[in-house]
Amino acid sequence: MKENKHTGTIKGHFWVELADGRKIDPHFKYYDALKWAKNLGGENIYRELDMDTQRENINKTIIPYMIAIRKSKNEYVQQLIKAIADQGECVDKTTLKFEPGCCHINAIINKMIYGKDARIVYGDLGWKKNGTNKIYYEYEHAWNSGDSAGYDVEDMIKRLILRPDYFKLIMGTHKKTNLIDKFNL
Repeated sequence: MKENKHTGTIKGHFWVELADGRKIDPHFKYYDALKWAKNLGGENIYRELDMDTQRENINKTIIPYMIAIRKSKNEYVQQLIKAIADQGECVDKTTLKFEPGCCHINAIINKMIYGKDARIVYGDLGWKKNGTNKIYYEYEHAWNSGDSAGYDVEDMIKRLILRPDYFKLIMGTHKKTNLIDKFNL
């Protein structure tokens, strides 16, 4: 969930999907911390929402940022746009500043990199609860839908005590740059 001056709160998750079905979505150590703390495991599980919900969330979240990015005079943004235009898929993705909590910006950058063969998708992101087939959606559009497997808060706290590095990631006390601030949008 991310608050920002353009969109309010994002409940679900944005990612990019290519024409061949591959999902493009950066991985963060933050996800590893969440999975460990909540006893979740496995690969990312994506659930694409219906087209009306996607259209509504893309229009209110992605479109304002795409317009702001295109109009921006910010030097970082201009360098990014130029690098993507010059190199396309050859952009060194390891130097891009993807960030947890900014899936909308991450998706825009990936859409710019992969071009017309990519589409921005809105939906839910989660993982399987270890030892079960139940899925817990950490980033879920309909928070109270009852679809998620849920997690044991007491167990999560006990687990986090064992991993102070993960506790810092989850509680947001780690030092990070904010893409929205860097873009100056």
